[in-house]
Order: sequence, then structure tokens, then C-alpha cells
Amino acid sequence: MANVTKTQERKKRLARTTALIIVIAMLAGSFFYVLMLLASAFGFEAPGMVYAAELSQEELQKSRLKNIEEVMDYLETYYNGTVTREDLIRGVYQGMFSALGDRWSEYYFVEDEVPSLATQLDNSYYGVGITMQSDGNRILVTEVNKKGTAFAAGVRAGWYLTEVDGVSVSGMSISEVALKVRGKEGTKVQLSFDAEGRIRSFTLERVPLVNSTVFSEMMAGNTGYIEISSFSTNTAKEFAEAKADLVDRGADSLILDLRDNGGGLLFQATDIADQLLDEGVIALFYRQGRLIEYELSNPNKQAKLPMVVLINEYTASASECLASALKENGAAKVVGVTSFGKGLAQTTADVDNGDSFKLSVMEFKGPGNVDINGVGVIPDVVVYRHGNMTDSDAVALIEDMAPLSTERYYAGEFGLNVLAAQQRLSILGYDVDANGHMDGKTMAALRSIQKDAGSYAYGNLDNLTLKIIEDRFNSWMNLDGTDPQLEKALELLK
Repeated sequence: MANVTKTQERKKRLARTTALIIVIAMLAGSFFYVLMLLASAFGFEAPGMVYAAELSQEELQKSRLKNIEEVMDYLETYYNGTVTREDLIRGVYQGMFSALGDRWSEYYFVEDEVPSLATQLDNSYYGVGITMQSDGNRILVTEVNKKGTAFAAGVRAGWYLTEVDGVSVSGMSISEVALKVRGKEGTKVQLSFDAEGRIRSFTLERVPLVNSTVFSEMMAGNTGYIEISSFSTNTAKEFAEAKADLVDRGADSLILDLRDNGGGLLFQATDIADQLLDEGVIALFYRQGRLIEYELSNPNKQAKLPMVVLINEYTASASECLASALKENGAAKVVGVTSFGKGLAQTTADVDNGDSFKLSVMEFKGPGNVDINGVGVIPDVVVYRHGNMTDSDAVALIEDMAPLSTERYYAGEFGLNVLAAQQRLSILGYDVDANGHMDGKTMAALRSIQKDAGSYAYGNLDNLTLKIIEDRFNSWMNLDGTDPQLEKALELLK
């Protein structure tokens, strides 16, 4: 046993005394509660005791609120650290929304200067041109405005935003992040992204952007093409104008492109569905498992056009509601890959002190009670845009590959360019090991692809062979500008 000096013994007594004082203080503050526990343990009821079950609901709520204040007082007094009443109040609100277990519901504090939902969905702002949504604890880029500086720099949908001006966005709400990304015209912001495992950083200028959410053009075969990037305050009106213009120009069929559309105002999507459907069900709305309302389309005398809707894994929320309504009513064929699967609608509310919050208030389902949330819209015709992979898988694959260069290699040599060629040959179906070695299997695969291209089969990795590999790989992955989903839509409308 270790020796104990008299000084150490006195310190121990002091520590025990201090601990005893704290315990007594805690017990004194909850003495009535202790008496109740003792009474229950020994099988009798102390005179004058009132149990929670006997309290009215109103009295019980008041008691709980009083308890919260008491806990806050205690934390401010005894917590071994710095904490303010404002910190604790923020924690209460954040805790309530965290308890919902719903990543789409958020509380906004007025002092954080978070823009209102109406401001976020306004048609003009100063920014870099990216649309984001929460994806668990991460911030996912769902759309990149082609007129913004982010698109010009090479930022693409499917990346995750990691930092703004060197500050991690981990744990921030989507509104907090949006506020940091936007700013005054002409100012610059540094953004870092996780591009499928590779961190890429850009310094981008904030420019005036108009969220014109509808783009249209005439395509071959008198087919009108309309792309909706999101559902903002004027989207339904923009869509009606675009469709009317295409019909006036001779369109007798229609492609509606909802790829990379992360949603927005739900009533704008149902309005567009109303424009395209005969009388029928657009969507069903549930709260806590009970049907609370449904949306019907009005009788529509406009001529119905044969239609194809394009979707991908980033098609979400309001755009899924529209796609499902058109599919389930037989108004359109859906082409692409299964959509995101967010069938929840949010609303916002203001608090008297200026705070606000966004809350998931309904789940929406397609006509025929078809689930969307957690399921997505399943296309009638599955077509991948890149090889046989989803967009996100294709980006991940390319980012993981070694870059092709012009270095030449011969039998027995090792090199990074050999690995790059092997990775692409493997994707194209040739039997190779991705080991960076010009071994027998690799040279056999090179001779095979050389022969397939009509070249002399000699098995070396030279500039001609590298060009053949690159062209074949880009063609297979549709990196040469082709769009197989769009091509399938045009084919179906012939």
C-alpha cells in the first residue's frame, strides 16, 4: 500500500467534505422528490404528496418547463466550464429538432442571419451557382448553374462541400452553409469539395445569378425539350410559357428533364402536373400515417403530347412528386435510374423573437398510393448515362483511376501509365491485372485492342495504342458528349 502523508490525508478529507456539501445541496434541491421515492419504496404515501399522474396536463407541462429552468440555473452555477444562458437555450431548441431524427427539419436562430426559405428560393442572388442539400452530416451539391463561376471552374453535381473559406461545414445546417457561400457581388469565396475521395479547392467570384429554373429547346423530330433545374416561385409559369412556345414552333412530343433537380416548392411541381394531366390524382399527403389531403388535377382541354420524363439519382423531392404523377397516370414514360427517394414536404414557421424553423409536416405519395420516400421513382426504362453505372459511381470510378499520359512502355517494364491503361482495359472487358507491370496478360490485351481497332497487333504501349484505349474508354463511358438517356427518350417518341 502506498504511504499517505498527513498533508495528503487533509486534502482527502477536504475533498470528501466538498463532495458532501455538493451532494447535500443537490439533495436539498430535490428533497421532495427523494421523499416520494422513499415513500414508494416502503409502500406508503406521504401526506400531501401529489403524483405526476394526478396532475392535469397543463400543470404537468408547467412543471416540466419549470424543471428545465431549474436545470439551466444549476448548469450555469456548477458547470466546470464557460456556458451562458443563451448557449443553453440554443441547446434546448437544437435538441428538440435533433430528437425528431429528421435531417430535413432545422431550427434557425435570428442572430445567425439565416435567410428565410422565401429568400433562398428567390430568383436572383449573388453567389457561385451551386444548389445544395443535406445528406446526413454532409452537404451534397445537387445542381450547378451553368451561368455561375462554379460550373466554369469544373464543380459538378454529386460532390460534397467540405469547407468554406477554410472552415469546415461539418455540423452546419444547409442554411448556414448557403449564407456563407453567398455574399456581396464581386467578392470571392474559397470552396473545398470532396469529389468522390479527392479534395478539390476553388477560389470563386460571387456573381449576380438569376434562377431561371426552366430551359427549353426544339430537338429533332419535332420534339420539344424542357429542363427544370429546381422548383422556385415562378417555375410553373416559366414552364407554361416554354411549353406554349415549343407547341407554337411545331412540337408534337415532349421530353421533360428532371435530372439533378433537387426539388423546391412542392406546389409548383403539382401545378405543372396539373398542366400536363387530365382529371385525376396528382399526389396523396399523409401525416403521422393518416391521409390528410390529396391533390387533384383539373379537366384539361389542351392536347396531350406524347412525353418522356428523364430522372437520375439526384432527382429528389418535388421533382419526384411530378415524375410519379406523370408516370402513374400514364401521361409519360420515365427513363433513367431510380431517383433519390425524398417523399417529405417541409413548411417554415416564424417565432415571435425572430427565429424560424423548417419542419417536415407531410409525406407525399404518388397516385395509387405509390411510396416515394425511401424508395424513389423507379423508371419504366432503365438507362445509365455512363456505361452501366450511375452518375455518382462513374465519377467515383474516374476519380480513382490513374491519369493517362504519353509515356511509352514495353515488355517487362513498370509504370503509372501502365496502371492507367490496365484500369481502362479492365473496364472495357479485357483480362488484365491492374499491377502497373507490362506482363504477358497486359501485352495480350494490348494486342487484342490493337487488332480490334484495325491496327497491327504488336503489344507495346505507345502513343497510338494509348489513343485507342482513351477513345474506347471515353466512348464506353459516354464521356464524349453523348447522352444515352436523352437518346432513348428521342427513340421512344419516334
